[in-house]
Amino acid sequence: MAKTNAELLDEVEDAISRILTGGQDVSLSDKRLINARLDTLYKMRDDLLVKIAFASASGSARNSGIIRR
Repeated sequence: MAKTNAELLDEVEDAISRILTGGQDVSLSDKRLINARLDTLYKMRDDLLVKIAFASASGSARNSGIIRR
């Protein structure tokens, strides 16, 4: 089942928080993990906030999570 925009927003905000507290990349032994770019996450967050606000303003009782472009 597709996630709602609110659920996606929670995940994006969690990812931003992890980067801000833990760094952009993490190394453990010989492996390196590079997190998503902050600018990309901020853009996603802004887009989701607009979609949620639009759904609220239009009286939509349900947010399907479908991203329309």
